[in-house]
Amino acid sequence: MKYKLEAEKNRLATFLLSGEEFDQHLFDSYSPKVVLHADAALKLKTEGCQVVIGVKNGGLRYSKVFEMMGYEQSEIDYSHHKRKMQEPLIEDEELEKLRGKKVILTDNDFVTGITLQRIVEYLREREVNVGAAYMGLDCWPGIEDICNSGFWITGKNGLRELNEDLEKRFFNGLKIYTSTEKVRTREAKKRVLNYLLKV
Repeated sequence: MKYKLEAEKNRLATFLLSGEEFDQHLFDSYSPKVVLHADAALKLKTEGCQVVIGVKNGGLRYSKVFEMMGYEQSEIDYSHHKRKMQEPLIEDEELEKLRGKKVILTDNDFVTGITLQRIVEYLREREVNVGAAYMGLDCWPGIEDICNSGFWITGKNGLRELNEDLEKRFFNGLKIYTSTEKVRTREAKKRVLNYLLKV
């Protein structure tokens, strides 16, 4: 497992050093925006996030990117609407390792927010400090008309956060982030490459 992680880091660093543009098939297990996700992971580290939990199955690919950027990685399984699960599933040993650390969840998207709400509630009841969530997609079916008009607010560092009204409405103030703005790809590549060359 550790070998595979190192191989992925080396693969990404080699690509960034080449200066080539992204080929859609180069990172077949990630979206072509892998650098923007990696850059966001680095920025969220400065917010104190230490551990990433990928929500099966959609959030796992993003949690792997966060792991490449130095996060401890775990996963949780829960789907209230597709599989009608009663509660999230995570190993007791994993829960024990998560206590006392600031955690960020990763998932593809949200529609009603219920999946994330229930996962956060479940983890907090078990004394896990969930500080934020990261959405791998910044626009998805059902929000196309609003995703480019105030849905995401860009901070000074280029990291985008769900607007405050929606955070309060859907997530009781839980911070929801998505990738760094695409226009900042060149800067993001430099930051990610610098990180990968140091580790």
